[in-house]
Amino acid sequence: MAALQGGRFRSALSVIAEAMWQEYHKERRDALASSIPSQQFKILKDRAKASRVFLYPVFREGGYMTLISQFQDTCFLFTFLEDYRKNPRAATPWMCLTLYDEFLVDKGLGLLRGDVSHHLTREEGEYLITQLVEHYTHSDMYKTLWTFNHEPKAFSFERYVRGVRKPEPVPKPPSNGDV
Repeated sequence: MAALQGGRFRSALSVIAEAMWQEYHKERRDALASSIPSQQFKILKDRAKASRVFLYPVFREGGYMTLISQFQDTCFLFTFLEDYRKNPRAATPWMCLTLYDEFLVDKGLGLLRGDVSHHLTREEGEYLITQLVEHYTHSDMYKTLWTFNHEPKAFSFERYVRGVRKPEPVPKPPSNGDV
């Protein structure tokens, strides 16, 4: 019984909590779910407080568009960069990624929920979440993000975009006439 009260029991609860979180969001068009270990979650949040803004290319056929994210307390707001440039206060959020820390201590798990607008596909939202987590939690990628926030003259957007991992193409479903 002592073993159940230790790490294995906590680990089993983490797996169950993570599965429930994923299942709840699986079929939703407007919301995405992800989870990360507590240590990674703490790094993400600490670095987000230090470097609140970043740019993310979203690749579409023929090129990409750029979204800007801004961290505010417990969430990242993503919006179209051109809208933000015109009027930051009036720029419509394309996605809000909320961080939930309620399971950090008991289950060693940080939960993430991305509420996606009609401007993005589900796959694009998932790609953005992956990119954001990687940029904030992997030290080599965080250097680029840090430079953007703290030494903007040393940041090259073109060089950054060339080095960004592009998502795998999502196969298009066959049309009614295709077999």
